[in-house]
Amino acid sequence: MEDDPIARKRGKGGHLDVGDGTDGAIKRMLNIGTRTFIIKDRSIYELITADTLDPMRTNINVPNMAHKLVLGSGIESPLVSQIFLTASMFFRKGSFPEAQLEIIWQLIIELAKEAVNLKDNIDAYYQKEHEANARYEADKNGGKAPAIPSIPDLETLLKTIFQKAEHMYQIMIELSSTVLIDLDLNKQAHFDTFSTLINDKFGAEHGFSQFLMENLEFLKIIKEMRNGLDHRLPKVTVKDYKYNTDTSISLPSIALNAKVAKLEETPISQYLTGLETIFSFTEVLICHLANVSVRRMMGGQIREIPEEKRIYKHVRYCFYIPGLDYYEQ
Repeated sequence: MEDDPIARKRGKGGHLDVGDGTDGAIKRMLNIGTRTFIIKDRSIYELITADTLDPMRTNINVPNMAHKLVLGSGIESPLVSQIFLTASMFFRKGSFPEAQLEIIWQLIIELAKEAVNLKDNIDAYYQKEHEANARYEADKNGGKAPAIPSIPDLETLLKTIFQKAEHMYQIMIELSSTVLIDLDLNKQAHFDTFSTLINDKFGAEHGFSQFLMENLEFLKIIKEMRNGLDHRLPKVTVKDYKYNTDTSISLPSIALNAKVAKLEETPISQYLTGLETIFSFTEVLICHLANVSVRRMMGGQIREIPEEKRIYKHVRYCFYIPGLDYYEQ
C-alpha cells in the first residue's frame, strides 16, 4: 500500500498555543461529543482538527490542529461558570445521543454569549445613570444652576437590554425542547406552555413544576417588555429623569401594563437589578433539565457544592453520590 503523506502528517503529535497569553492559563479541557473545548481564565476556545477542516484529506498544508474563540470570558466569569461550566457537570459524552448532544451544546454556547452581552448592556445602563447623577450633584453642590439629568438614548438602551433578555428566554425554551425531546415542546413556545407540560408530566408538587410556576410572572414581563419596546406599544411606559415641584429628581423609570403581565412604575436601575436574576434562573433551569433527563449512579442527586469543596469557584451544582460522599465535578 502506497504511503499517504497526509495520513502520516496527521498521525503525528504536535504543539498548539491556545490564545495570546492575555487570557490566562488553561484550566480545563472538555470533550463534548465530537468537540473539544479549552477553558482558560478569561476565554473559551474550541480545538478543531485537520480532519474537521479537510475531511477528505486533500490538502497536506492544513494544520493538524487549529483553535477558534468561542467565548471572550472564561472560568473567572461568574456568568460563564453559571451557564457553560454548570452545563458541563451534566451534559457530558454518553449522556445523550451524539447528534442531540451537539445541538444541546450549541445552545449552551449561545446562551452563555447572550448572558455576557446582556450583563454588559445592563452595566452600561448603570454607568450612564451614575454619570448623569454625578453631573447633577456636582452642578448643584458647586452653586451652578443644575441641568436636569438625562439619558438621551434611554429607550434604545432598554430595547437592546430586553432583546438580549428575550433571546435568552427563547434559547432556554429551545434548549429545554432539545433536552426533553419526548415532551413535545415547540421551540417557539412560551414558558407558560412549558410549565403546563412539566406540571402534567411530573405533577404540581415536583420541584421542576414549582420552579417554573414561581418564575412565570418574571418571564412574562421580559417577553412583554421586548414586544412593547420593539413595536412602540403603549403597554410599556419609559420615563427619563423628572424634576419634581419639591426640587427633587426622580430617576428614570419603566412600567408595564399588558393583559398577561404588569409592572408598576419602577426605577430602571432597580428593575434591572431584578432582571439579573435571569442568570441564576438559567443556572437552576439547567440543573432541573439534567435532573429529569440524565442518568447517574444509583442514589445520585443534584446538590449544591459546599464552597470548600468546589473545584471551580462559581460552579454551585453537580451530581452528588451520597454513599461515596462524592461531588462529581
